[in-house]
Amino acid sequence: MDKKPDLTVVGPTSDLDVIKKIDHYIVSPPENSRVFTITPVIAEYLLNKYNAGNRPKKPTNITRYANHMAAGTWMLTGDTIKFSDKFVLRDGQNRLMACVRSGQPFRSHIVFGILDEAFKVLDQGKNRDGSDVLAVAGYSNTRILSAAIRWVHLMDSGRVKNRDLVQPYEMLRLVRERYPTLPEFTSIARAIYSVTGQPAGIVAALIYSFTCQNPTKALAFSNAWASGDTAGKYSALGKLQKEIATMAASSSGRVHEVVRMAMIVLAWNVFLDGRRGTSTDFKWSPSEDFPKIGG
Repeated sequence: MDKKPDLTVVGPTSDLDVIKKIDHYIVSPPENSRVFTITPVIAEYLLNKYNAGNRPKKPTNITRYANHMAAGTWMLTGDTIKFSDKFVLRDGQNRLMACVRSGQPFRSHIVFGILDEAFKVLDQGKNRDGSDVLAVAGYSNTRILSAAIRWVHLMDSGRVKNRDLVQPYEMLRLVRERYPTLPEFTSIARAIYSVTGQPAGIVAALIYSFTCQNPTKALAFSNAWASGDTAGKYSALGKLQKEIATMAASSSGRVHEVVRMAMIVLAWNVFLDGRRGTSTDFKWSPSEDFPKIGG
C-alpha cells in the first residue's frame, strides 16, 4: 500500500483553515516564519491571489521540484516562501507551481511582511537575471528586452566587441532613464525573428538604434524585414540573409553575435545608400572597428 503523504501542519489542518491562517499572516505579519504543509489546493489559491508582478516562471526548476515532490524526496529546509508588505508573493512561485503540477503537498517555512524594497537586496544573492527584474517591474517580452538593453548600451558606450555584461538592476535603470522607448521594439523584433530566425534581442537593439538615426527609413526597413520583402530597394535584406546563412553553414550553424550585428548594420547602411549590395558589402572582421550606424 502506498504511503499517504504527511498532512501535518503547524496550526489548523484543513485546506480552508490553512488558507485563512496564511491570509491573516499576510495582512498581519508575525515576527518569525511559520511552517505549513502546502497542498495543491492551497498552492493554487496562493498563486491565483498573490502572484502578481513576479519574475517569469522557471520551467526547468518547476519540473525538477515537481519530480521531487512526486517521488516523496522533497525535504523541509531553511528555504522560505516570502510575501511582501504589499501583500504580494515575491519568492516561491516555482515551488507552488510544482506542488500543483505534482499533485503532492510539501512543507515550507513562510515569511510574511518583508519590505517590498528589500527584495532588491535579497535578489543580489539569487539567480535572478535582468529578465526577472524587468518582469517584476512590469515590462513584457523581458527576455528580448534584457538582451536589447545590453546591446544598445554596449553600442552607446563603444564596447560591443567587449561584450560586457550588464547587471540586472542596471538594466532596469537604463530602460527607465536612458532608453524608455526601447520596449516598443520588442514586438517587431519578434516578428522579424519568426520570419528570419535572427535573434530578437539583437534585432530590437539595432532597429531601435536605426530609428534613433532615421525613423522613417528604419520603419520601412523593419517592416520589409518582418514581411520577408527582399526585392528592389530591400535587396540588401535578402543578401544579408544569404550571407549569414552561408556563414552559419560553414561553422556548424553558429554565427558570432558581434559579427551578426555588424553584418546587419552593414545591410542597413547599404539600404540607406539605395544600393542592392554585393557580398563585399557584408564582410566584417572582428579585428576592425564595429561599423558606424548611418542615418
